[in-house]
Amino acid sequence: MRILQDFELTFQHELNSIYDKDEIKSIFLLVVEELLGIKRIAYQLKKGDFVSETEAIRFLDIVQDLKKTGLFNIF
Repeated sequence: MRILQDFELTFQHELNSIYDKDEIKSIFLLVVEELLGIKRIAYQLKKGDFVSETEAIRFLDIVQDLKKTGLFNIF
C-alpha cells in the first residue's frame, strides 16, 4: 500500500515536463480534494495516510490523462 505523499511525488515526476512545479502541486491538491475529500489546508496532516487500491488506480489514471490531454476527469 502506498501513502498519499507518494502520489504527490508521482505527479511531480510524471508531469514536470508539461507543468511547472507550483501548477503540479495545485493540480494534485485539487485531485486530492475531489477524490478523497481532503481540503488543501489539511493535506499536510494527511499526507502520510494510506491510499486504497481503488484510489491509487484513480490517481494513476488521472496522471495519464494529464500527460495525454492536459485534462482529467474525476468521475
